[in-house]
Amino acid sequence: MTIFQEACHELKRDELTKEVYRFQGAKTRSNFSLVDDDLSRDYIYFSNSLDHHKYFSVKRIKQLLNSILLEEEGIPLSNKTLHNNDGYNAIRNLIINTDKFKSLYTFRLVLSDSFDGLIRDNYQYNIGKKSGFRGIERVDRRVYGGGYGVSDEWKQLMVYLTYFSLNHKITRDELLKLIRNMRMTNRISRKDNIDFLFQGTDLYSYEINPHLYSDFNKYNIINALEMILEKDLVLPDSELARHPHQTIKGVVDEYEKGREKTLKILDKRKY
Repeated sequence: MTIFQEACHELKRDELTKEVYRFQGAKTRSNFSLVDDDLSRDYIYFSNSLDHHKYFSVKRIKQLLNSILLEEEGIPLSNKTLHNNDGYNAIRNLIINTDKFKSLYTFRLVLSDSFDGLIRDNYQYNIGKKSGFRGIERVDRRVYGGGYGVSDEWKQLMVYLTYFSLNHKITRDELLKLIRNMRMTNRISRKDNIDFLFQGTDLYSYEINPHLYSDFNKYNIINALEMILEKDLVLPDSELARHPHQTIKGVVDEYEKGREKTLKILDKRKY
């Protein structure tokens, strides 16, 4: 077990963290970066459960495969195509020979558990939300727990409250395994077709958030939360809106508890 794996394991065991998930691919509008503090008008969307992440990853890969297959071969991705030997071989050859699948990633973000409470208390549904709303957006709520979208100060706060980012670049061999599973199950959209990518975290590269080393990051967290309140990016009945000072203190204390534990683990491995 690497030192970063050990830290993530200890934080999870002590219920100090919440994992969220993100798929980034060819059609992703914007990327999530731990070192980019610039505010952006683009929303960043993430899955709130591993099952939703599997569902969404299969959905996006399926859309990309179908689009490229139609463009290159003039045939759609379907059960009929997969079970036709010529069609199946065409899909395999496309995956092997094209470079259009080179930037597909699955991410796990290890966040302070306090962020989970904040988003659950302050989201609005994407359908029927008020015009110009820039707060937390809830999406796919009926599908495996759904996901959320954040922008502006909420996205910045998410960066500050992240301990680790784990990423894995999806390989050609893994895409070939995915289409084999699609063919075998006869269900192209089945989330379990991609289970093999999520049997553990050994496939992932770990990145520690550089903000974790800064004693001043707690002030970044406070400032982001104060700006969220100032810009009215909260729901009026949320704990943050009703008890701002108490809630902000709780968020900072929870983050600092996880931060101190992580730094202690990292320091222990030096000797």
